[in-house]
Amino acid sequence: MLADLSGRMDHSALACVPRDPESFLPWYRNFISSHTASNHPFYRDFLEKRASAEDLRFYLAQETSLDPRFDDILSFLTVGTNGAEKMELVQNLWDEMGNGNPAEVHTTVFAKTLADAGVSKEFIDSNIMLESLVCGNVSAALALSRRHCYKAFGYFGVTEYLTPRRFRSYIVGCRRLGMPGSAYVYHEQHIQIDARHGPAWFKNILLPAIAREPRCAAQIALGTVMRLETSTWYLDALQTRLELAG
Repeated sequence: MLADLSGRMDHSALACVPRDPESFLPWYRNFISSHTASNHPFYRDFLEKRASAEDLRFYLAQETSLDPRFDDILSFLTVGTNGAEKMELVQNLWDEMGNGNPAEVHTTVFAKTLADAGVSKEFIDSNIMLESLVCGNVSAALALSRRHCYKAFGYFGVTEYLTPRRFRSYIVGCRRLGMPGSAYVYHEQHIQIDARHGPAWFKNILLPAIAREPRCAAQIALGTVMRLETSTWYLDALQTRLELAG
C-alpha cells in the first residue's frame, strides 16, 4: 500500500532534503507551508464561509478515520524511542488522555461532539469516503510497524503543525451557523494544545532523530510528503463532493 502511495507522489522536493538539524527544520516548515494542503480552500473558503450544518456533519464523519484513535497511534509511536523523543510522545499521549481526567479524554470529547452533531455510526458507515479511509489506513500503517518510524515522525509532525489552523476554520464555520459550543469544544481544545505540540514535535522528535542519524531526514521528508499528498487528495474530494451536493 505504501509503495503504491509513494508511486503516485511527486518526489521532486525530496532531492534536496538537508541532513543536518539546523538546516532541516527551516526546510521542513517551508515545505509544509508552501504545499496546497497547508491552506487548502476547503478550510479557508468552504468551511469558513459557505458550508451548511449538514456539510459540517459530513465533514465530521470523515474525520473519524484518525481522531478517535490518535491516542493509540501515539502509543505505538512511543515504542523503541528514548530521551526527548519518548518524553514528547508520552506528554502528547497524556494530553490525549485528558491529563488523567476520564471526562476530558480526547476520544471521549470527540465522541460527544459526534453525538451532539447527530453523527452516528450508521451515518459514518453510509457516508465515509474512500479518500478518508486511505488517510486513516496510511496513518495506522506508519504507526503499526517500527520500520516506518521516521516516516511516521514526518507524517504526524504535519498533522500536529496544521491542526490549529484547520480546526480554527471549522470553528469559524460553526459560529457562522450559530451552532452550540458542544459542536466544537474538541476543536477548541486542540487549537490550544497543538499550538504547543507542533513546535515541540519538531524540537524534541525530529531534530534529535536527525542529529543521531542524518540519513533518516530523507525518510522523515518522505512521510511529510505522504501526509501532505493524501491530505490534499482527501480535501479535494471532500470539497468536490460537498460542492456538487450543494
